[in-house]
Amino acid sequence: MRDIRDRDLSPRLRAAIQVLMESPEPDASWRTSLLERIHDARRAKPDDVIPLHARRRAVRRWAMRPVTALAAGLACVIVGAATSAAVLRARVQRPDAPVSADALPVRFSFSAPGAAQVSLVGDFNRWDPVALPLRRAADGRTWEVEVRLPPGRYSYSFMVDGRLARDPAAPQDVADEYGSANSVLLLRGS
Repeated sequence: MRDIRDRDLSPRLRAAIQVLMESPEPDASWRTSLLERIHDARRAKPDDVIPLHARRRAVRRWAMRPVTALAAGLACVIVGAATSAAVLRARVQRPDAPVSADALPVRFSFSAPGAAQVSLVGDFNRWDPVALPLRRAADGRTWEVEVRLPPGRYSYSFMVDGRLARDPAAPQDVADEYGSANSVLLLRGS
């Protein structure tokens, strides 16, 4: 307390410090009173209070050798990666996947020279941004993908580095339920 200057303290704080410095040691009656109240509270509600020794028994401890823990962790990682790969493979439309007999090949292309990743999203792939990734063409500016679709009307957009972009070469649809306009593809059968 000696290193704190009196002028830095408020008058109320100075008065409280003075009372504490002048008062004798607190008597032990307050401690006894508190312990009695705690004891009475435990007797009044025995179901709510769990003794400490009972709590210790309820705690389960798992003991495992480090090699076993590493093997279990590695197994979880492998199973998770395999499951993720299977789900992604099922989502991607593969060229060898069976398509209907009236499906027509449609080439989508988008110019995005500075993009790191471009994919095709639309109502034909449930707007899934990983289902149809585009490949960078030889010119380095254009991204392309070919998809086989049955005749019909489709709304679509390109996902360019996580942002939706409309196809400037296609007619635009009115705003969808999310407030953004999409490109439209009308595919007529042969």
